[in-house]
Amino acid sequence: MTRIETERLIIRDNTPGDLNGLYELTTDEHSMRFMKSTKIETRKEAKKNLKISIRESKSKNRLLYGITRDEWLAAD
Repeated sequence: MTRIETERLIIRDNTPGDLNGLYELTTDEHSMRFMKSTKIETRKEAKKNLKISIRESKSKNRLLYGITRDEWLAAD
């Protein structure tokens, strides 16, 4: 499992527990204003994207990572 931490940022593999946060982020108009092509509309789409990301995390040539802030993890 990949995990890189700084004082304010954590880069890590996505997990099934990330579904709610991913859904909230990717359906939020303000958060997605510069990434309109990845904005989603439904929880089903979020679940599909999360499954792809988790599968990608097992690839030797991976491209996708989950990014979060420490306090967001503490809130879960």
